Parts: sequence; structure tokens; C-alpha cells
Amino acid sequence: MQSLKLLKRNLRKSTLKKLSEISNEAISLQSSLARAVKEEICASDIYKRSTRISLYLSMQSSELSTDDLARQIIDDGKKLFVPFIHTNEVPTMSMLNIPTVEQLQALKRNKWGIPEPDAADVDNYQDALALSSESPGLDLILVPAVAYDKSFNRLGHGMGYYDRFIKAATTHAEGYALHPPTIVGLALQEQIQTQDSVPTGPLDEVMDAIATSDGITWNKQPE
Repeated sequence: MQSLKLLKRNLRKSTLKKLSEISNEAISLQSSLARAVKEEICASDIYKRSTRISLYLSMQSSELSTDDLARQIIDDGKKLFVPFIHTNEVPTMSMLNIPTVEQLQALKRNKWGIPEPDAADVDNYQDALALSSESPGLDLILVPAVAYDKSFNRLGHGMGYYDRFIKAATTHAEGYALHPPTIVGLALQEQIQTQDSVPTGPLDEVMDAIATSDGITWNKQPE
């Protein structure tokens, strides 16, 4: 029997190959359809109740664009938090607040082509999980992936950033006696495994919902 690590590696490799073969026109079309997903997310009760939202900033290809959604979150007067990777001996991920559309548009792309706060200024950003007297933590986390399956399992890029962060955000909420954040995966149609299951282990987080250009499918409705 293949190890969990090998099963994940093989699925990641085959899915990334499939994604690399998607034309820019097809991704653009799906991203246009993603505006409908944005509208559904923004119309949902969980979005309306949320004041602090984490959202990945998308690469230029191979994943669902989040440009419009990021701007909408700020325009709606909510706090937008975006990923920042700390390149320590053991790399970790924080979610940092971007308060204005102007600051969002000014972010530089990192080596993976993802807009990210400047490492030199990282201490000047508000951390979503910093101890604070105001409403702490996150209400809604919108995440990327390489693949998802029909059981709402997620396959990431293999670094474990989001699995660890979701666990930390949930623990953080428990410490303040708050509801845990709602976790929604965003995806291109090609990232949904219709036949195979995503191999998972005990540290892998399951999504509360998955959103594609077809809409949002819920696994667990937020309370």
C-alpha cells in the first residue's frame, strides 16, 4: 500500500499538470463566473455576520482569482486579512490586515507570483491572531488548494500552512469563547475530484463548504 505522503504527492502532481494545461482564456472565463460565487458569498448570512475575513491572494494562473472578492471585502467595511509567510527556520503563516484597496493594490508579488505584504513592514500590520481587546481572531477563512473531493477534503501544496493556521485560528477562537471560523475552499472546476478521494491524515482540515463557478456547496452550515 502506498504511503499517505506518496498518495498526496501523486495526486498533487497529476492535478497540477492538469491545471498547467488550462488555457488563460479558460481560467479567465472561470474567474468571470467566480463573480457569481463572490455575489453568493457576499449575500450569505455568514459573510454578513463576519467582520474579520481571511482570503488568499491568487496567483496569476492555475487557481480561482480573488481580486474582485478582496476589494469587495474592504469596500463592505470588513477587515481583510491576507497570508504572509515568515521564512523562519520552520516557516509559518500569519494573516495580516490590509485596510484599504490602495494598500491592497500596492502589494508586490513574491517568488510564487502571489501579492504579499512587504517583509520589512510586517510588524506594522495587524495580525489576525494577535492578542487583542477588540473582537479577536477570524470569522471566515477563504482558502486555496490544489484539489478537493466530494467529501470536502482538501489537498494543499504540501507545506501544511493552512492546516496549521486553521487549527490555530480555531484554538484562538476557543480561547475567547467564540464560534470557530467558518472555512470555505475556493476552486476551479478542474480542482474538484469527481472520481477519486483526496488522501487525508489526522492533521488535514475538512472544509465547511467549497465554492466554484457553479456556486457554494455546504458540508456544515455555520451556526
